[in-house]
Amino acid sequence: MVGGAWLWALLSCSCAPDAPDSGGRDTVAAETGAGDTGAPDTALDDTSADTGPVDTHDSADTGEPIDADVVLYVVVEGVDEGNDCTDPENPCASPEHAVAQLSTIEPALAVRISIGPGEYEVYTLDLTGRSSLTLAGAGVEETVLRAPFPDDGLVPAPVVGVSGDNVTVSGLTITGISADEANGAGVMVFGPSSGIVLRDLRIDGTWSGATPGGALGVNLLAPAADMGIDARLLRLQVIGFTFKAGVLLKGGFQETVFDGCVFYGNDHAIGMTNEIGGTVDPEVVIVNSIFVGNRVGASVHMPLTDPASVRVDWNLFGPTDQPVERLDLGVGNLEATEPLFRSAPEDLTLQSTAEGDPACSPAIDAGDPASPWSAEPAPNGERVNLGHQGNTDAASRSCGE
Repeated sequence: MVGGAWLWALLSCSCAPDAPDSGGRDTVAAETGAGDTGAPDTALDDTSADTGPVDTHDSADTGEPIDADVVLYVVVEGVDEGNDCTDPENPCASPEHAVAQLSTIEPALAVRISIGPGEYEVYTLDLTGRSSLTLAGAGVEETVLRAPFPDDGLVPAPVVGVSGDNVTVSGLTITGISADEANGAGVMVFGPSSGIVLRDLRIDGTWSGATPGGALGVNLLAPAADMGIDARLLRLQVIGFTFKAGVLLKGGFQETVFDGCVFYGNDHAIGMTNEIGGTVDPEVVIVNSIFVGNRVGASVHMPLTDPASVRVDWNLFGPTDQPVERLDLGVGNLEATEPLFRSAPEDLTLQSTAEGDPACSPAIDAGDPASPWSAEPAPNGERVNLGHQGNTDAASRSCGE
């Protein structure tokens, strides 16, 4: 069912993310199962499209977004009243108005909501129950979605709520996320969902209110094993979620890939718990990513009730980051290493002496040797950089001798 009723029912149910403990931090869940002491390979099926499972080495994600039967256009200077948003010469003014048009479009049609440059104040963009859908901004530096809560007194909610099959959210900065309840999130994905792609996003929990620090950057919430989620999180910057976690996987999540992400200044960077839903052996891959300044316990926190197939390979963990909990690191990880960002948290690109910076980031040419790298400008060492610009034309160049 499409619409807010289903979304708000899930937000208020007993399987919503945990409330904070008395210390203002989330303990997520007690460890109730034996830890996995290995790091088995969990390679998923290889396809190039954005709408299915991905080769775990595919940090480039070169597949194009789903072909759209209908495109809805939004620009700051547009007009909402009486507008169905389908004319690029007469776009709508607000993402909320464009999302409202989904109820008038045949569910079998693939839809793309294209949001132009600028800053948009939004309440929840409810994309739940809709498949073959893309919500795309003009890029992280160009399109900003800013939530008006928590100052307006509403029950905290996600900025973007997603469920369905083959849904992509890309090219956006999402901020203004609630800090006073665990339900506040940048993107919340509800099960059952498959083919979810969150790509090229900056999800920023820092804001100038009285309680700095957002609750959750991304929440994958699957209340039961038969409501599972498979998702790919590609080239995300998740910053400043000091109330709960950068990303929380809760319940019956199944296949989740993190590739080329940056987690900066959160409590736990990634938390996983399946005390609800109880999916056995969820497959989780964490590769080509950077973890810095994540402050509470392990960067990857896993109170799983069943053993998990979790692969943590070719990542960088900062000097104060305890990398993982209840499993061994895999191969190629850099521990206790400063990534040398240019100006964190505003600019999480990597320093390169080839580009006039005073130092050379160890995250350059440090990714999985099997990952694509050819989109990076020369010299590129013929190896992908870690972080959100790996295998893109914006990647920092190799430093050389």
